[in-house]
Amino acid sequence: MGKIENTIQKLRPIDDSFIRKLGEDKGFCEELLQVVLEIPELRVLENMVQKDIHNVDTRSVTVDLLCTAENSTRFSVEVQKADNDNHLKRVRYNGSCVQILSLEKGTHFEKLPDVYMIYITETDIFKRGKTIYHFEHTLRETGEVIENGYHEIYVNAEINDGTELAEYMGIFKNPNVVDNKKFPNICNTVRYYKEGKGRSKMCTVVEEYAKEYAKEKTIETARSLIESQVSDDIIHRATGLSFEEIDKLRNEQ
Repeated sequence: MGKIENTIQKLRPIDDSFIRKLGEDKGFCEELLQVVLEIPELRVLENMVQKDIHNVDTRSVTVDLLCTAENSTRFSVEVQKADNDNHLKRVRYNGSCVQILSLEKGTHFEKLPDVYMIYITETDIFKRGKTIYHFEHTLRETGEVIENGYHEIYVNAEINDGTELAEYMGIFKNPNVVDNKKFPNICNTVRYYKEGKGRSKMCTVVEEYAKEYAKEKTIETARSLIESQVSDDIIHRATGLSFEEIDKLRNEQ
């Protein structure tokens, strides 16, 4: 077995390169949302992967999965394995970008669709022993929950609290092809890419992801050198980045 084929065998739905392909399948997205939200009748009209939301003067974001339901509700799904960031502020910022994307210029705020930010992590970032956590807006003075159409939901693949969602997340972190009749879409889609006609597509994805990952590591190294006030010439020789790329990174600091 070659290196790429071996990598495909080890891939799990929670891994970046795999979730991108799985997310292209509307049935996969629909089932994921149905299980997380406990709404079996939910229907997805549109699903996009790696949706870029560009901001002119501020940081742009890339949404792993962006889905729209029949009632125009937006669902942003981000899968995050790294634990070196402020998760709550990340979701807060990404949520603001998704909401801006959801309302056309000149439209009344009443028309702003509901937005669900679903943040999936490999570990339990709250350390409270639950598979899912819901953030709600509450009036401190009365304890009332106020509904404003914006929702944050945090799901993790670490805790098995005996729920159906925990069972689903067990598949999410499993590198093997699973046969579970409760969740046919994720099982069938994983099988398609690991054992079916989609396997050749995954070979291409793995190759592209390896190049992208190497580029990200190079940029991380360059940023670290910039913070250490290393000259552009040394950064260029150490990373291979052009002086234009280095200058752009400096301007982002």
